[in-house]
Amino acid sequence: MSVDKKSIMVRYFFVMLVMALIGVAVVIKAALIMFKERDYWNAVAQRFVKENVSVKPARGNILSADGKLMAGSSPTSPSPTSTTTTAFWSPKWPRPSTRIC
Repeated sequence: MSVDKKSIMVRYFFVMLVMALIGVAVVIKAALIMFKERDYWNAVAQRFVKENVSVKPARGNILSADGKLMAGSSPTSPSPTSTTTTAFWSPKWPRPSTRIC
């Protein structure tokens, strides 16, 4: 059973033509929305604008599944790279010098 290459090419041409027409229709519809319906959609967008609304972040402790504290938030905490904190230094280690010279 042989397949006629001409009939395949005709079907392929029509499928590609339909896909191209759909693409052109999408571009035309987008252009209509951008230019013809611009005022309407700008008015719709202005209804949803909320200016000067402060959003407070959710703060709190992070607890594990068994209720133990994994991480806590505090208003101030030392930076892990700070040389003035004592949390990262062993008494056996010499204290780093904070002076440049």
